[in-house]
Amino acid sequence: MLYFTADTHFDHNNIIIYEARPVFCFEYMVELWNRRVTDDDTIWVLGDFVWRKHDYWIPQLKGKINLLRGNHDHRRKKYTTHGVNVWRGPMYLETEELGKIKLTHVPDTTSKLLNLCGHVHGWWKRVNNCINVGVDVWNLQPVSIVEIGEYLDEHGWPERIDSIWDKSPI
Repeated sequence: MLYFTADTHFDHNNIIIYEARPVFCFEYMVELWNRRVTDDDTIWVLGDFVWRKHDYWIPQLKGKINLLRGNHDHRRKKYTTHGVNVWRGPMYLETEELGKIKLTHVPDTTSKLLNLCGHVHGWWKRVNNCINVGVDVWNLQPVSIVEIGEYLDEHGWPERIDSIWDKSPI
């Protein structure tokens, strides 16, 4: 299965205040992550992954982790040491469920592709063609590509790209 998340900010205590997260949110997020993601799954973290204590948090997490660096992901080696693949954005994926998608940390509302992003925390879940995959709008856990498709089926696919995009891989 393919999963996405963003803005976990593991061990960034101020994020608990900024986003009104539960006090023990980081431990809870690890538990939720590992309930959903298996070691065989692939997960894309679209920025702002770990604030500090990389050696503590990353080894606890299941899955093949890909990090698209966000504005707080400065120390590449702290991630690669733990087997995390680190990328600079944007990235493009072709998927069976959603067609060709664009991955960014900061939302790109001008893209003609469906844009999975983070950075905006709990401000919104969707604007135009952008879907925020951040933990603050997905119950503190990664969201699967199937769930994103179901969300779009329920709430409508972005209007401005419907005419150029049939949801099939390119």
